Amino acid sequence: MRTPNTVAITGAARGIGRATAGAFLAAGADVAIGDLDAAAAERTAAELAAAHPGRVVLGLGLDVADPASMAGFLDAAKEGLGGLDAVVNNAGIMPTTVFAEEPAELSDQIIDVNLRGVVHGTKAALQRLSPEGVVVNVSSQVTNLPAPALATYTATKAGVLGLDEALGRELAAAGSRIRLMAVLPGIIRTELSAGSNHRRWLDPVLVADPEQVAAAIVAGVRRRRRRVAVPAILGPATALLRALPYPLRRAAERALGLDVSFTAADPAARARYHARIDAARAAAD
Repeated sequence: MRTPNTVAITGAARGIGRATAGAFLAAGADVAIGDLDAAAAERTAAELAAAHPGRVVLGLGLDVADPASMAGFLDAAKEGLGGLDAVVNNAGIMPTTVFAEEPAELSDQIIDVNLRGVVHGTKAALQRLSPEGVVVNVSSQVTNLPAPALATYTATKAGVLGLDEALGRELAAAGSRIRLMAVLPGIIRTELSAGSNHRRWLDPVLVADPEQVAAAIVAGVRRRRRRVAVPAILGPATALLRALPYPLRRAAERALGLDVSFTAADPAARARYHARIDAARAAAD
């Protein structure tokens, strides 16, 4: 299958979003990147444009929690790129905290970005995509491997999968040719997952670089995939784990150290990440 000619990506100033923009550019697409940090989005766009001569790269401010901002971003992307073939709803935040101690405003922020942002982005995309366009929604392997200290985050990512499943059926019943693809990364080497206390011997199964996620997204779109796990082996591995009776599954999760991946994470690394997302939200407000 061909690569989309025009792609809009949320949360693309850094991490998975930036890598995905680079992968689509390398495959011959023009790209619009949106980010709450508008200055960072502009810098990233300039750097990617310099690295991919001849390609169009737009860097735009975007608050995914605001439906008007999302609509404006996709309108600008469609106009600036001359069309819109794919939208990647990548923006997400992952604060780590014990659920009972999580401030209400932090819970709201996680839900606003991770779930409402995908709802807004998907709805706006359906109104602007080309007839055979694709919406890529980034979920997470925490939907298969729930982890303590990530309760609200896990709920939002499960919601993304629920949206994908129900809307896919709705579009098919309506005869739409627009496709949906869900992406389920494991632990990715970005600031979002910084400080994870997972067992290092699990890295080949559990951990990937942003570029691996980006490559999987581009390949998945080309191959018309419905779901993509990164690393790829994590898909069958989690399916096998979930097939176990619950007591055995929980015993296996504890033996693998999955219960302490973020409850015992490096506090300094988590504090730096929390400070950045707090600063970004404060600047946007």
